[in-house]
Amino acid sequence: MSPALCLRPNRPLIAMKIAVRTAIAPLSLVGLFVLAGCATPRQDVASMLSVSRLVIYESRDPVFPVLLGADQREAWQIGARDYKETYPPVLVRECNTEMNDCSLGMAMVTSRTYLTNVKDGMATFAVQVALDIARSQTTSDQVTTITQSIPDEARAITKNVLFKKTVTLLIGERRRVDLGYGVSFSICATNVDAMLGPADARCDANPYLLKQKPISEAPLL
Repeated sequence: MSPALCLRPNRPLIAMKIAVRTAIAPLSLVGLFVLAGCATPRQDVASMLSVSRLVIYESRDPVFPVLLGADQREAWQIGARDYKETYPPVLVRECNTEMNDCSLGMAMVTSRTYLTNVKDGMATFAVQVALDIARSQTTSDQVTTITQSIPDEARAITKNVLFKKTVTLLIGERRRVDLGYGVSFSICATNVDAMLGPADARCDANPYLLKQKPISEAPLL
């Protein structure tokens, strides 16, 4: 069996349940948060980096060989706190050579990253990335809860992968770790501007528009 990613699965392959909860915030409280945000003092940009965390899904499809997950990007203060993200689940397959006998699974990536040091054009991170593949995955926020499952009759993939390492990267260079089944996680850091946004496009999440080599060719962590 060889792992593969299904980027455009037929709808019957995934059963989805959505539960909706009502969330109402008092207007005065919302206004208080807005005012508090406006009153926040400007931070020292010299001690900050714009950090991009990206999940990459690859397949054998010649038309759509790479699918980029949600690009999580924020301005980070050195040593301020660790950042945790859970990325939307995606359907993966493990098939024989003829691709006519496959196991299915819903894969979800969770990452924790912590910026520990910046020196001489290098950024040091503590990185922890987990890949969980199971028969179903559930995600939720303050409004909805969504469960995505493979069919009951399908043979399920059950797999857990954990990557944990302290890494030092060149500022502006995207690096990645392969988690298997066509799923990988990448990270890139660049300087911030006066508005706490990225000061340049070196960590842009779309390598095709920048006419750079694909992110999938980024060196491993």
